[in-house]
Amino acid sequence: MKCIPSILLGAIITSSQVSAATILSSEDWEATTTTSDWANTDYTSPTSNAFTDVANIASTGGPGSGSDPSGKHVRIRSSSGRFELANPLALATGAYTSVEVSYAMLFNSNMVGRTMRLEYSALGNFSDTQTVKTHTGTAYVAGATPTNPDYEVTRWYADQTVTLSSGTYTFTDTAKFRWYNGGTANSHSTYLDDIVITGIPVPEPSSAVLIGLSGFMLILRRRKS
Repeated sequence: MKCIPSILLGAIITSSQVSAATILSSEDWEATTTTSDWANTDYTSPTSNAFTDVANIASTGGPGSGSDPSGKHVRIRSSSGRFELANPLALATGAYTSVEVSYAMLFNSNMVGRTMRLEYSALGNFSDTQTVKTHTGTAYVAGATPTNPDYEVTRWYADQTVTLSSGTYTFTDTAKFRWYNGGTANSHSTYLDDIVITGIPVPEPSSAVLIGLSGFMLILRRRKS
């Protein structure tokens, strides 16, 4: 049995290593106890808490046999309803090439034709707001299979995911996300839950290592011949 040179073995080990993704924020509101208690969450309400609150509201259709499958969630009401990360994300220090935001969402019955936006700010104060994703509510059709990007009202949509790339968005250590409800009355509500923000780092140069391995093997063959 031929031995693999130590340098070659080290290169093979290095080529198999890939930098792992990092969960930067994860929030399901299960630790929140009152409608104005944000101390146990990753988020804050920059406007009146009258427009952002926590409740376990039943829904029609979707996952969980008609209700939010994980219990508590946040409700954003009216056009003044918005909430944002309490602390900035260190995206520059983490050297991330992309950031993924996943969540579950539901529009109430009054959100037909109205929107909910996920927004990003590199400065963290939203003077430079970029809209990452806009969801628009459509009428609920009983018995029909809902299709994205049409988000039928009163349905929970789980595992929604959007990806921000460093080429389109400037990743800083002051970065924040926020959610904005596009209703015009207090009866216009969006519900959100299970928000997870994940940083995808620069992968280690495994392809470059493999190219180097090819050249190394070629040199070995020439020496043997």
